[in-house]
Amino acid sequence: MKRKNLIIVGIILIFALVVVGCSSDKAKDEKIKELEAKISELEKEIDANKEDTKEETKEEQTNEKSENNISEEPPLKLNEPLDIIHLDNPTETIARVTINKVYNTDERNQFEEIEYEQVVLIDYEVENVTLDDLFIFESNFKVIDEGKNLLKTYPLSTDSPGRLPPGTKGQGTMCYGVKSPSKNLKIMFSFNVFDDPIATFEVPIE
Repeated sequence: MKRKNLIIVGIILIFALVVVGCSSDKAKDEKIKELEAKISELEKEIDANKEDTKEETKEEQTNEKSENNISEEPPLKLNEPLDIIHLDNPTETIARVTINKVYNTDERNQFEEIEYEQVVLIDYEVENVTLDDLFIFESNFKVIDEGKNLLKTYPLSTDSPGRLPPGTKGQGTMCYGVKSPSKNLKIMFSFNVFDDPIATFEVPIE
């Protein structure tokens, strides 16, 4: 508001000097009308800029709140489904992802160069509620052990749900080599493999 007033006062002073230099009353009246029109136009422009600034600030606050809500959500547990909602309709669930079981396996791949003392299998389920097609596979997940290591997949025979038409479910299994001996794993899920995770599972290893 102060900046707006200062700009208007400056314009008034400039036009006042011009008006004083006018030789006739008619010329002065025309300059005064011109001044009033310019002030009115300037006020509208300043008000419009203020509204744009308010909208930008509101959008930033909304995005920040959304990010904070994701980070503040408690981790999901074993057999607790993650409901994936529609971006434009928060009441509509479009898909579900559930971690069903996490367990150690003694099976090893003889061609794997890294020798892991602990290899785990992760069973999960995906449900397509309303989407035309749904593909969820191991690239949608990031797995972290108790040593905070981001784990790599281990080459054993596993399955993925494949293409799921609407109204169907599918099961998949992932396999990881664990760097630090762990009793629990953190599993982060991204709906789009190129996006940040939208949820975290914290699950025990059987």
